[in-house]
Amino acid sequence: MQSRREELLAIYETYLGSDSIEKPKFNVVLFGFQEAWRAQDYPKIVAVGDRLSKDFLLRWREAQAYYAMALARVGREKLRLT
Repeated sequence: MQSRREELLAIYETYLGSDSIEKPKFNVVLFGFQEAWRAQDYPKIVAVGDRLSKDFLLRWREAQAYYAMALARVGREKLRLT
């Protein structure tokens, strides 16, 4: 049986491999962002963040913050949600 951590990471990896993310789960996104941040893998955060809807990012400010910081780290334009 997979641990909860492995389960969340497996789902997060599916987000990386898809063109768009239908109904993303906040706990999966947040956990994946936290793990990628610890590993300094900012492009992985950006890759998933690019696939999230603006509504998702507006609702979940913590995910929005990780995404915005990762964009800055990879030298991309700042996040605009308005």
